[in-house]
Amino acid sequence: PWQPGRPMHVRVGHMPPFVEAFYLARSNPIVVKNVSYGNSADERMAVVHESTHAIIDYQRVRISALEEEAVAYIAGACYRRLCGDTSRSGGAIFNIAESIAENVFVSNRLVPTWNSQDSTSPIVTSEQIQLLSGAIQKDRAYAPLLHHRLNYRYPHDGGTI
Repeated sequence: PWQPGRPMHVRVGHMPPFVEAFYLARSNPIVVKNVSYGNSADERMAVVHESTHAIIDYQRVRISALEEEAVAYIAGACYRRLCGDTSRSGGAIFNIAESIAENVFVSNRLVPTWNSQDSTSPIVTSEQIQLLSGAIQKDRAYAPLLHHRLNYRYPHDGGTI
């Protein structure tokens, strides 16, 4: 059961159809399908994706679930590029996220600077987030999100790290 301040952790569990790993905000685990999960580049990218959800939960960032998924996919794609893996994972979501990550790296701006003194544009545009969110909506792994309104947010309880 959920307890206030319960630390974030990783555990092995059963995966729903079309899901590789997931994060549960109420009890704070990243759930993976087996103890050796993380051996492949795609699995490590999925761990970064789920870790992004954990950070968003911890910080209680208020964005829609679709935007949160988009941010998590971009984080995973950036991680792959940081590791020198420029191969494509396949599928619309990954292709868009990896294209965005490529643009981030080509621009040589690896750290966002959205403060008031910065006159440059953001690294990732709202149009890119919308394009990626649209692909996420069409993916069968995210079918449960279609039962919610577009601005639905995942529950965030803050957790501890």
